[in-house]
Amino acid sequence: IKLSGGGKPHLATVGEYADFEMRFQWRAMREKYNSGFFIRSPENLGKNQINLAKGNEGKFIGGKLSGAKAAGALQKPAGQWNQWRVLVVGDQVTFWCNDQPAWEGSGLKPAAGHIGLQAEGAPLEFRNRRIRLIE
Repeated sequence: IKLSGGGKPHLATVGEYADFEMRFQWRAMREKYNSGFFIRSPENLGKNQINLAKGNEGKFIGGKLSGAKAAGALQKPAGQWNQWRVLVVGDQVTFWCNDQPAWEGSGLKPAAGHIGLQAEGAPLEFRNRRIRLIE
């Protein structure tokens, strides 16, 4: 998936997801970028974003999640592929960057919502997206 970085439209799943594990790769096409990965968000993707902004990658914004923090030091430079893994179970979220644990957070609400991608200000590419539902 190639997003131009114009800001809109954001890409959202048609259905809602509760508990899942998502793995994907992404890369920024320019040095300065701003994007996001949304979990359990409303359809318009306005909440529960794991940030993809340069230097703040991994920071949780647009919602409350105790224990989440930026993990910019774990990211690769623009032009190189990063691998993210996000595990969402109940109100718990565990986040890995490039096969390294970044953080564990708690307090995620709501119990289900849309998954989405965003790119603002610079083009980003996403590939090898895999989702596993947890029952």
